Amino acid sequence: MGPSPFRALIMDLGDVFFSYSTPTNSSIKPSQLKAVFSSPTWHEYECGRISRQECYDMIGNEFQFKPEELQHTIGLATSTLRYDEDLVALIKELKATADGELRVFAMSTLAMSNISIPDFELLHKDLSEWDIFESVFTSGRAGVRKPNFAFYQHLLEKTKVDPQSTIFVDDRIENVIAAECLGMQGIVFNTSENVRTLLKNKFSDPVRRGEEYLNRNAGKMFSVTETGVTIRDNFAQLLILHASGNRNLVTLASNRPTWGMFIDEPVLTDSNFPDDLDATTLAFLGLEMTKEVTKSVMDDMLKYVNSDGLLLTYFDHNRPRLDPFINANVLRLFYRKGRGKELSKPLAWMRQILLMRAYMHGTRYYLCPDWIFYYLGHLCAENSDSEIIELRKLVEDRLAERFGCDNDMMGIVLRLLAAQALGMTDDRDLQCLLSLQLDDGGWETAWVCLYGKTKMKIGNRGVPTAMAVKALRAAWRY
Repeated sequence: MGPSPFRALIMDLGDVFFSYSTPTNSSIKPSQLKAVFSSPTWHEYECGRISRQECYDMIGNEFQFKPEELQHTIGLATSTLRYDEDLVALIKELKATADGELRVFAMSTLAMSNISIPDFELLHKDLSEWDIFESVFTSGRAGVRKPNFAFYQHLLEKTKVDPQSTIFVDDRIENVIAAECLGMQGIVFNTSENVRTLLKNKFSDPVRRGEEYLNRNAGKMFSVTETGVTIRDNFAQLLILHASGNRNLVTLASNRPTWGMFIDEPVLTDSNFPDDLDATTLAFLGLEMTKEVTKSVMDDMLKYVNSDGLLLTYFDHNRPRLDPFINANVLRLFYRKGRGKELSKPLAWMRQILLMRAYMHGTRYYLCPDWIFYYLGHLCAENSDSEIIELRKLVEDRLAERFGCDNDMMGIVLRLLAAQALGMTDDRDLQCLLSLQLDDGGWETAWVCLYGKTKMKIGNRGVPTAMAVKALRAAWRY
């Protein structure tokens, strides 16, 4: 079953597995029917303590309507019961991929809440999908109803499941609370789509699903602006390549030793948009380049600095843009190639930025502040130079402050990968990452970068998905 710790699923039937229509052609109003199902008399019937006829007679006296009309109304409601075919298909899929390790049980909490023995037997006769459940537990047979703890204790005793490895799904919060008090992990049903996604995330192998998403979309994971304009960009492709190591997943294009943002003609910016040090660094870190070309390009990079000795963004002296995160990225390349000493001023700048927490606003081209930890974390992990060792303690301290600080998808994967590179544990972001995987196996669009002048956000799904898969592989030591 992959790395999932869960081995059992317990699901409510009513309003989770089933839906029904309230009868409109009855003298009993929907509000009255709801009151009937909430009454002590009905609860006694659900627990098998009184017969159906006794229940209908007593309810008739209490609510002032004929017992036969109640029976007719409940029959109409029961006849409209429909099970969720998509949920059935998902449970079958989860069981099929679990190699016999997943046990699935149901509780009979239908439209009439905790169902009685006679009503359950009528329903069971008409339903063809019961083979997906190992057992079905009813309040009538247990002699007690939810949310009384005795019902759950009865269920756990009969199934012998470990509550710590069990997921419990119910549409009523009070029922979920009771299950969680006994050690199970609860899901409150709100919509079928949301619950299916949560169940996939709990029981399926997220790495396998993420890789399937990447392979299905190989070569097509281009970026999109916040206004919906597609951008075929090298930058996102290089980030996907850096995270996955799989050249087949990406589409790349450059006819020069240096690299720029765009694969095709520039979008929403100047038509003569220059190459930049950021994309070039990613290309030289992720692709095979000759020593001669590498040396030539790195020599060229050193020509683009400001009066403080800090690296500029573009290979263009007419665009003197400065971005600290790009400096952090380029530092990785220079230290990997044994030339880190040539960037002493950018390195000193990194220390000052970390010391003063000057990364919190993001930068001209990066919305998320955690990019600095992604770049510097890998820099520190790969080098044992004395100045890098000195920087590492500061990187680790500032990174630890950021663990679990938000639910931003980009920040989550950047912090997690930086922590793993440095040998740190970031359980808060790991758990959040797992909860955010979408139904198709990928993760949501993350804002990867910005247009510097307009601040328009540029997002991508492939980047966070490739990074998430890498982080999960490292967390579980695949």
